[in-house]
Amino acid sequence: MPYYTKLGQLPPKRHIQFRRPDGGLYAEEVFGTEGFVGPTSTLYHIHPPTQVTGWEPIYSAKPEYVETEIMRMRHLKTAPMKPKGDPITGRVILFGNADCEMAVCCPAEPMNYYYKNGQGDECIFIHFGSGTVYSSFGTLTFGPKDYIIMPKGAIYQMVFDKTNADEPKPRFLVIETVNGSHIGPPPRYISKRTSQFLEHSPYCERDLRLPELPLTYDEKAISRCASRPGITCIAIFTNTIARCGRLGWMFLPLHFQR
Repeated sequence: MPYYTKLGQLPPKRHIQFRRPDGGLYAEEVFGTEGFVGPTSTLYHIHPPTQVTGWEPIYSAKPEYVETEIMRMRHLKTAPMKPKGDPITGRVILFGNADCEMAVCCPAEPMNYYYKNGQGDECIFIHFGSGTVYSSFGTLTFGPKDYIIMPKGAIYQMVFDKTNADEPKPRFLVIETVNGSHIGPPPRYISKRTSQFLEHSPYCERDLRLPELPLTYDEKAISRCASRPGITCIAIFTNTIARCGRLGWMFLPLHFQR
């Protein structure tokens, strides 16, 4: 359910000069997944988001399916899966079709870069583990049984808290759209007049939590970008998510309260 939010330092009007303390201009970005005709958020960058210093291909993320021409019942025992990779490279795709892909991840390594899914939205269900998502929209903490909705094009980094020997290792499920559609509540649960959740909806505004401060991570960082063919490329961004404020109707990433 999109509704207006704002966070951080903002100018009094849209599309006007907004200067940093040193006199330089903040870079304004209009972020949306449907161009200028859909929900958008305006992000104010300390440094221009176009400052890319280089890129190179890393590996192919295209899934390889065991069967594609037949439908059958399967029982997948994913509990014995051994941890591998980080929250991005450790994802193991289980199923997929023309609309979405479903994967399970048991990360064994920290995610020391930022990631942007240029292919589709992501719905992440945290099975075990807790931590923080650092994104271009702010900071979002999470824990077991939480859902995180990440829109296409958002830059983020998942950092899990350390676990004790007697605690289960981090594990989460990811559903990713691949057909250009977006993840959101069904229209039958939303008021057409106010975008409010209706009384018969299984969840409402009380169950949602938005990103919070801090917004600024003023540092040079490496980002990886997943493209439509499934090839993951590396792009070196300068100060990739250093922002002073954001506002708008593009409310994601979003946290569903457990």
